[in-house]
Amino acid sequence: MINLVKCIDNIINKKNGLNINFLGLNCKNTTDKKFMIKAYKLYQFLKKNGIKEREIIIIQLSNEEEYLLAIWAGIIGNFILVPLPRISINESLKESLFLNVISNLKSFFLLHDFSEYEIEFLKINTYKNLNIEQFYENKNNYIFRLNENRNDEDTFLILYTSGSTNEPKGVEISYKMIISNVIEIKDKLHLDKNDKVFIWTPLTHVLGLVLLHFASTLLEIEQIIVPTNEFMSNTVNYLKEISHRKCTVTTFPPFAMSYIYELLEDQYYLSKGIDLSSIKCIITGTEYINYSILQKFMKIKFKNKINEKVIVPFYGMTEAGVIISIRDITKRLNILEIKKITEKNKFNSKFIVSCGELSKDIEIVIKNKKILTEDNIEGEILIRGIRIFKGYFGDKQRSDDEYFSTGDIGFIHNNELFITGRKKDIFIYNGNNYYLNDIEVLCTRIDNVFYNDIIAFSIF
Repeated sequence: MINLVKCIDNIINKKNGLNINFLGLNCKNTTDKKFMIKAYKLYQFLKKNGIKEREIIIIQLSNEEEYLLAIWAGIIGNFILVPLPRISINESLKESLFLNVISNLKSFFLLHDFSEYEIEFLKINTYKNLNIEQFYENKNNYIFRLNENRNDEDTFLILYTSGSTNEPKGVEISYKMIISNVIEIKDKLHLDKNDKVFIWTPLTHVLGLVLLHFASTLLEIEQIIVPTNEFMSNTVNYLKEISHRKCTVTTFPPFAMSYIYELLEDQYYLSKGIDLSSIKCIITGTEYINYSILQKFMKIKFKNKINEKVIVPFYGMTEAGVIISIRDITKRLNILEIKKITEKNKFNSKFIVSCGELSKDIEIVIKNKKILTEDNIEGEILIRGIRIFKGYFGDKQRSDDEYFSTGDIGFIHNNELFITGRKKDIFIYNGNNYYLNDIEVLCTRIDNVFYNDIIAFSIF
């Protein structure tokens, strides 16, 4: 079992520290081997400024390094962290997640990097707040002493869901949920200290924060971190950076695979200069995984073609800390061909990607009129177990034996989980189920129509 406090203590006292490389315009391409010591100093600075154990801290920091320092300072200090995407005063303030969250909180502390104009415009001084610049101006020395008095069941992180299907809700994440996730990630991806993890997905989302950063940090694995917007606007150069640094793990959700394919499809002179042969895991998920997108991605003419052995589909959500199921890289990528008879008595095939074997820490059942555990029955996916959250912030706590309805549709086959769509993304015509994801992919057969340009939805 991983002990969070001891891991932090080991990293602080390690001669070479933790190897985290921050790339990008605002990061000055730094390598910070004293990262955890800085985080400890930030915790002591916050404590000196009146922040107490179990107090809520909202994080509004645009720089990746400062953001992660705040996360680890909060873990060290046993605070409750609410990291939110940095607000921009150019966005619609009515739709601002930050303003929505603070309007519903009675007491909190705000750690930010707002300019004087933003402070005045957003009326930040009406709240208890600290600008991160004050930390750098502080020259005090501190004695390193970690407090081990914490309960694994305690909430230390409140992550707001994307709101893609409902209004964003704050998911309470405990230490136990993170430890369970990290153990499964290590075991299924067979990670060790020789790996290098390339992180470009948002660190306010469980994919970037938990699956990649938390796991890498607690396992003392080297990380290369790039801001999401910079990766998306300079993709080819950062793919070359993965190649140059010989990274072994990264993530490309289906939208990213499709984007990279569209970017490089007819650009052989660019793709041939990218060598991803060092990669052993390309993690994909967070949305429906369509096999045709995987096929297109694997056809890109990199210097060394992508082999399906490195594709690691997973199924997860914030309410599980991140992972519900994930492929073990020592086992083959399992694709099922599902055949259905059409109205004209012809077979219509659909290929469905396995999201890996069921986890020992999560019980998964299928609800199709009633709760079932048999194979090959399609229905809504229900989950429960030690990795499942206790409740949304401000709501009634869930009981341990209560199933959580994911809203996703799928089935179990030979102890592996297959996702076929979302409950709200199915419409029925003449007694047949049609999945919106399939319609989106079908539209890409039209010339000059790309996957990331299409949204299919039902009108009721």
